Amino acid sequence: MYRGNTEIIPDGVDDYIRENIGKMQTSEMCAQIVQILNGSGDNVTQQDVQTHIENHMVHREVVIGSLISDLLSLSRASRRACMVVCEETGESMPDSKNVATYLKTVDTLLRVVAQDSSRSARAARD
Repeated sequence: MYRGNTEIIPDGVDDYIRENIGKMQTSEMCAQIVQILNGSGDNVTQQDVQTHIENHMVHREVVIGSLISDLLSLSRASRRACMVVCEETGESMPDSKNVATYLKTVDTLLRVVAQDSSRSARAARD
């Protein structure tokens, strides 16, 4: 893993990330990596690892895993914004823009997951 201009973090970390990106939250993975690396004398922050995953790793597994994580976060936020309170009546009502955003996000998420699953199944057969 490359950090900045001069420091290299062991390649085994990249393998660990690729193998586990879809199995746990990225923040938890970053915390584990930091604990292991700092335990062996390195000085790495969670932000260093997060930046590496988001900006430097281009492996399909990592890109798809990051995309799915982002879409999940977006779907949660848009779902929370679907209902608004009418100022005049005080009643809850759906916000059509936010509902549309939520449904588009869920649709995109489902397509990404389905596409990734079919690729994984093909790769397992080959």
